[in-house]
Amino acid sequence: MKSALLALCGAASLLASLSAIAGPDFAVIERGRAEARQRQQVTRPACDSAAASTPKVSATPATATTPAQSS
Repeated sequence: MKSALLALCGAASLLASLSAIAGPDFAVIERGRAEARQRQQVTRPACDSAAASTPKVSATPATATTPAQSS
């Protein structure tokens, strides 16, 4: 009787540990990668907008017209 109970406890512990042995959950990993990619794409334009909002200086200031010259 003792050996049967020991075998039953061993089988129960083996079945309970199968989820740990099964390996990584690739669906969760890919979902995390997709969320990280989205966060990077959301924050990247915020960094680039500062560079895009700076005024561009003309290379040739002589070609620029001022309001006094146009009248």
